[in-house]
Amino acid sequence: MRNCSTRAFATVIFALSAVLALAGTTSKKIITYHVVERKLPAHVVYQFSRRAYRGRLKLVHEGKPGFIKKVFEAVSVRGKVISRKMVREEIIKPTDTVYLMAESQMGLTSRHQFDRGRVLHMVATGYAAPPGRFHRTWGRTCTGMKAKFGLVAVDPRVIPLGTLLYVEGYGFAKAEDTGGAIKGHRIDLCFDTYSEADRYGMKKITVYELKGR
Repeated sequence: MRNCSTRAFATVIFALSAVLALAGTTSKKIITYHVVERKLPAHVVYQFSRRAYRGRLKLVHEGKPGFIKKVFEAVSVRGKVISRKMVREEIIKPTDTVYLMAESQMGLTSRHQFDRGRVLHMVATGYAAPPGRFHRTWGRTCTGMKAKFGLVAVDPRVIPLGTLLYVEGYGFAKAEDTGGAIKGHRIDLCFDTYSEADRYGMKKITVYELKGR
């Protein structure tokens, strides 16, 4: 009888040991790592320079995007995360794409830099407005400025007045005028003479909005 009790007791001890061992296994801490990356876009920058010709951009260098990489450590027990912390961070800064453009006639100098905003595909025409000889309020724009090369007419619903632009084949410009025929994606470029405006004709071009830094 004593041997039977001893065997039963041993069986209970063995079973209890197995449960404890299993509990120890399931409560063991598990450490995992995962990486989170975020891309940092490169900007397109425009600068004035005497090395650039009117209406043409000169590429200085191509930019490259950067990124932020973070490594996190997570500790789990029984499938539940009990702690999470960042253990490493790596930052690679982006480099800008830089273009040179001809210096403007608006008092801006090489110290002015601009980021690219929207890119618009438009139809362009040319006009000239010598003082006292043109229908545009005697050679002035709708904002009151004297019409000259670099000032352009736009549809304010598409490009707000006062917006700085780079116009493909024309150069740095500012939206300062409107026109009855300038609706939608149309732009009218001011030239110094009628002959220049006439030679320009009508073209499909790309217009870049510029944002001062």
